[in-house]
Amino acid sequence: MAWVDIPRLKRSVVEQLREVMPAGDGWPEVRVDYAYPGQAHQRPVHVWLFNARCISEYGSMGAGRKRRDQTWTFEVVIEAVHQGAAVDGSGFNVGQEKADALVTQIAGAIDEWVATNPTLGQTQAGDVPVDHATFSSFTLEEGQHATGAATRGTCVITIRIRPK
Repeated sequence: MAWVDIPRLKRSVVEQLREVMPAGDGWPEVRVDYAYPGQAHQRPVHVWLFNARCISEYGSMGAGRKRRDQTWTFEVVIEAVHQGAAVDGSGFNVGQEKADALVTQIAGAIDEWVATNPTLGQTQAGDVPVDHATFSSFTLEEGQHATGAATRGTCVITIRIRPK
């Protein structure tokens, strides 16, 4: 049994996520990258794939190269930076609220994409035999930024694969 071509699956996920990112109506450009682009290339709103992990489950009969199922997790990082004053005249941190809202709306778009596309665009006969995928968790982190407020969200997509 061959190892699964995870870079191919990640490239496919990136291409599909680019298609479902919110746009128009005052939305900033949402860039989606295969990996962290580095600070020099980051945008005010940026999405990238981060860690990938695998757990293999072997059948009850033996081990080695026998058939096994794999459960992969991908972390999709969403980062938004609100430029300008974070606190309004009343003392409310509206910049953080705006950054949080951008990140959670993008996370919602990713959740909807996984829910309506549970094989992530793959087929059992295709290159990566995805059985099903789920949006399994989301973490929202807030932080200070030199020019305003920053929010990072991490979505975890769990993917069940049955290698050929």
